[in-house]
Amino acid sequence: MTPPTLCARASDPIAGHDTTASLIGWTLWFLMNHPEAEAKLVDEILRVMGSDTQPSYQQLSEMRYLNAVLKVRLTVVT
Repeated sequence: MTPPTLCARASDPIAGHDTTASLIGWTLWFLMNHPEAEAKLVDEILRVMGSDTQPSYQQLSEMRYLNAVLKVRLTVVT
């Protein structure tokens, strides 16, 4: 493996983490500045999750407002 390829492969996991951290940070900022959106999101999470502590793939797909918030944040930030 050539040095440039090795460097590119080594930075792949870092790039994914940085993007995720940025999305989470901007989403939290948005929710702190829009309490009505935060309340709606919390209501949806509690309704879908119930007493579960870790969401299943099915539960995540049912959280339409959460998905919408994340998609909007991705389009605004990027």
